[in-house]
Amino acid sequence: MFNSERIGRKFASEDRFLSEAQAAIDGFSFERRKQPDGQYRFIYPGYSALVHQRPREWKLGTTKEQRLAPYEGPAIAILGFLIRSFDIKTAYDVGAGRGYHSILMATVDGHPVHVHAFEMQPHACDGMLSTLRENPQAAEYLHPHHAGLSDHHEGERTLWFSRRKLFESKPAAGSYGESWWRRLKFRLLGRHTAGELREVSILLTSIDRFAKDTGSPPDLIKLDVDGYEALVVPGAMESLSARRPFLLFELHKDELMARFGVGRKDVVAPLFDLGYSAALITDHNDLSASSLRKVARDDPAFDAQATQMYLFY
Repeated sequence: MFNSERIGRKFASEDRFLSEAQAAIDGFSFERRKQPDGQYRFIYPGYSALVHQRPREWKLGTTKEQRLAPYEGPAIAILGFLIRSFDIKTAYDVGAGRGYHSILMATVDGHPVHVHAFEMQPHACDGMLSTLRENPQAAEYLHPHHAGLSDHHEGERTLWFSRRKLFESKPAAGSYGESWWRRLKFRLLGRHTAGELREVSILLTSIDRFAKDTGSPPDLIKLDVDGYEALVVPGAMESLSARRPFLLFELHKDELMARFGVGRKDVVAPLFDLGYSAALITDHNDLSASSLRKVARDDPAFDAQATQMYLFY
């Protein structure tokens, strides 16, 4: 298989590949500087970008250090490891949010990668453009797309967005705001949760169609779409079969995919059918506890009803 050959040219064995990926997690370093607005500026050796991050929400049992740790630090470490180790020319960040991972992938020192960052939420897209303005050195390589990826190409589509919700038809007045407890929580955290509704025309397409239309197929895909992986993966099968890109993605609970008539095992089965191998990235928000564990298609991990991150290679 393509990736097996590529891994074999760089590493003596699959175990060595996973061991080096684990070493990248264990050796990941950063510098953190608090800003006047309460956010933190993170500086990562080996990346030219500067990224901002608010402290994560307080939860019972979490320490201050955990709440001030890099967002998904193990994912950053593995993405950087893959870019530095292999001939990655093009990456897709699907569900890019404010472009946190996108900007880092586009600014790995000495390894220019064109990153196509796809995000549907207009507020997040605004944040991504702000991130790009703060890092003009990435302008040549980071390509933001206000677009959604699915299992087929649909073209331009009108959608409605509140601060955190998406609607396929215009909701009734007063039905799209945040719940009172969420508004209270974010107010206590000093965050603004506007209740406005935005009507937006965006592109809905698939990874396969985008790759074909642009002539830029992916060598690496990062995917975090809150259950929509049930649609995104089927819409990428031609690219996955032909190019065998590395795939780093969050696999969510069955309940988030039930509306599409599938579950977690249904989403990953086609990847194993294509000959992919996989590793579970445990504790993907905690650098100090995160580890890589190889998993087969029948591994009990896929029965877990939790948000987990996997590397398919």
